[in-house]
Amino acid sequence: MALTPGTRLGVYEVAAQIGAGGMGEVYKGRDPRLDRTVAIKILPEALGADPQFRDRFDREARTISQLDHPRICALYDVGEQDGTAFLVMQYLEGETLEHRLKKGALPIQEALTIAIQIADALAAAHKAGISHRDLKPGNIMLTKSGATLLDFGLAKATAPVGSVAGVSMLPTTPPGLTAQGTILGTFQYMAPEQLEGKEADARTDIFAFGAVLYEMLTGQKAFDGKNQASLIGAILHIDPPAVTTLRPVVPPLLDRVVKKCLNKDADHRWQTARDLLDELTWIAEGGTAVAPMGARTSTAWPERAAWITAAAGVLIALAIGLAIGGRYMSTVAAPAATVRFEMQPPADATLTPSPIASAAQLALSPDGRRLAFVAARKRATSQLWIRPLDAVEAQPLPGTEGASFPFWSPDSRFMAFFAGGKLKKIDTTGGVPQVLCNSAAGRGGAWNPDGIIVFSGQANSPISRISASGGVVTAATTFDPDKSVLQQYWPQFLPDGRHFLYYQRSSKPEYRGVYVTALDSSSSTRILESDGMALYASGHLLFVRDGTLFAQAFDDRALQTSGDPVRIGDHVGYWSAAFGYAAVTVSPAGLLAHGPSVGLTTSLRWHDRSGASTGSPTAPAQYTSPRLSPDQKSVVVAMTDAATAQPDLWVLGLARGTTSRLTSDPAADWFPVWSADGGRLLFGSVRSGNSAIFQKAVGGGQEEPAFEGVFSAINANYPSDMSGDGRFLLYMQSTPRGYDLGVLTLAGERTSSTFLGTPVNEVQGRFSPNTRWVAYASDESGRFQVYVRPFPAASGQTQISIAGGMQPEWRRDGKELFYISADGKLTAVPVTTDGATFSAGTSHALFDVEVPEPNPPYPTDYAVTADGQRFLVNTVVDQPTRPALTVILNWTTDLKK
Repeated sequence: MALTPGTRLGVYEVAAQIGAGGMGEVYKGRDPRLDRTVAIKILPEALGADPQFRDRFDREARTISQLDHPRICALYDVGEQDGTAFLVMQYLEGETLEHRLKKGALPIQEALTIAIQIADALAAAHKAGISHRDLKPGNIMLTKSGATLLDFGLAKATAPVGSVAGVSMLPTTPPGLTAQGTILGTFQYMAPEQLEGKEADARTDIFAFGAVLYEMLTGQKAFDGKNQASLIGAILHIDPPAVTTLRPVVPPLLDRVVKKCLNKDADHRWQTARDLLDELTWIAEGGTAVAPMGARTSTAWPERAAWITAAAGVLIALAIGLAIGGRYMSTVAAPAATVRFEMQPPADATLTPSPIASAAQLALSPDGRRLAFVAARKRATSQLWIRPLDAVEAQPLPGTEGASFPFWSPDSRFMAFFAGGKLKKIDTTGGVPQVLCNSAAGRGGAWNPDGIIVFSGQANSPISRISASGGVVTAATTFDPDKSVLQQYWPQFLPDGRHFLYYQRSSKPEYRGVYVTALDSSSSTRILESDGMALYASGHLLFVRDGTLFAQAFDDRALQTSGDPVRIGDHVGYWSAAFGYAAVTVSPAGLLAHGPSVGLTTSLRWHDRSGASTGSPTAPAQYTSPRLSPDQKSVVVAMTDAATAQPDLWVLGLARGTTSRLTSDPAADWFPVWSADGGRLLFGSVRSGNSAIFQKAVGGGQEEPAFEGVFSAINANYPSDMSGDGRFLLYMQSTPRGYDLGVLTLAGERTSSTFLGTPVNEVQGRFSPNTRWVAYASDESGRFQVYVRPFPAASGQTQISIAGGMQPEWRRDGKELFYISADGKLTAVPVTTDGATFSAGTSHALFDVEVPEPNPPYPTDYAVTADGQRFLVNTVVDQPTRPALTVILNWTTDLKK
């Protein structure tokens, strides 16, 4: 029966129902005597009315209530009122492991931590003579403080499947349930002896534990079947595939633990949960000693695991020694074995994509001792993190906020990176970053032993050259007009420090690929037909095709490839031919690392002014730039296509929830702007080699360049807003010094001019409803703030935000201006726009938002209705898994097999 809020069961007051299932209903409640929140479980009437069950349950519940362990949900009380039997338990906030596993396998470190915590709980219960008998993901709660084991205090009313020494609680599946999902949900974790009705003891929990750990590591159930009979047959007779065959990076020691847990013969399993706990702790602490009880939950897998601590330490030292003593690792007669392991970012940070690449950014130091990568804490700007390979944790590098595409100095001391439209360098041992030069669109760089840096710093420009101490920027390559060159990115020096590779994109496929040139040469040679970058290491070129990493033999003196490519790894992050980026890094010390594709999953969600969510018109995906149509009936949004990893435009009908795809070109289509009459959409697209403005009728038709011959083909252009009368178009333009705001006159002869162009960035321009003012964001103060200037004069400005802000949007009547503050609050400001002067009142935060971090070229992440009462916010949702980096030691060994 469902209880209403306020109902009392004994002294306990019911607040709200929080769950229901075959074993009854669960409510959040309150114990007024202790002013404590509790969970109240109402037992099914059939169980509560059974005197035999109640007598045994009360006896066993008293025993269980004596269990005092931080990983076991405490049973506070057992009671009955008006024929309703109930349990009072510790209230836990979090999600069940079952719910978490719907998102896929857990990172190895997280799975090992949870496994240790649950083994600890089982060991304590078994010592007290209590077996759980229904261990499964649904009975494991994940909270901020760790994993907690639930439902020791429930039983079923049927006879036990087997006797057990000491007190035990029976499986929670109630009698008479035949729904496949319910039965299989429990059967999948039962030991063979339970299913056969044989004697069962605490070792049945160990079997179930193995099935749970298997699922955490692989994302798949250890046993499955089309029906109950085939499932039981699998448990009784079939061994599941080894964990390492489904997930090769899982260490063999952990695979052994799972296999031993899942042995069909209970005598061949771990005999006690204490033994199992000691083994897991031994693995987590490095395979050499068992940690004290207080340290068990502070595991650091894979950093301390035995196979990495022992193998990685030896192999890294060997690799570095070989790099110093010889030119290539391949000169060693007996190379060490290849070792692969995952490296997680810090627990409170996630890998972040670059402004132009939905893939991880990482760089191994030349000495092979450290790995740098870009990551961000929640609600914080991304920055560089550095992880010594022989250390437990990565540390952020202060002064590198907003960094992208890092690369090391040859001595492994300095790090160069792009941030804020600049090329910078920083001493990784301490200090502040030094600006070397402007770089509006940094696309990779390399640093040679002579202190020369080559880098790609601007779209549609040759590779540049500069001294590592700063100075004059000169061209290091040329654009050949006969080859229709569009971009040159990702330079990489060869061992002589004079020749370097780079990726060239051309509208003619025969001129697209990886080229080599020299610092003192005006000519270049294509050495690899490719849609992306290549790196050189240990006599090979490394490159990625459709997410697979290959290595091909390469003579760096003759500058020629030979032989066939050899597969090195899978699931490597990369970005399309327009940018040609691959998330791969390599050091001369025999180490290689690669990262995954990464991108923030978001959901468009409606909110009122209080922040209350009023629904979502979309399923989670990767969205940017939601824009409401003038009639408020539709919203256009850029959504990343899974097949091309590029954004396309979709139009969502808000009344009926319809969706229609507007563009489908393989290149990126983004920054949509509605025409004043709502009949057309203008958008930026890189299909022409740089971001140009295209247009398409909403009802269909061709996608075509909107203003051919008006803009320079050198700069990237992104439409920003159209005036309400349809006479003007605001756009952002990428220049060598950053982003400017331009205006295009649409009435009469089309002319473009700069509305606001300074040495800093001006982005996200929005016309006021009466076209007298333009709101925009600028970083002239060192951080982005929202400003307003008159239009068309652009003389004088009014600062709107105080502590940082971006993404201005107007209310339709011009009486309010909105923006997102630097601390993630959607903020409203009353304004006056109808006079000769502009005035703004006091800003006030409406509600917190969780939107993607602003990155060039700065798309927007919300839209506001005409009356300013509702907001469609592009909200970040939890990631199914935390992306990890993969490190490969002695990767060249596999090439010889």
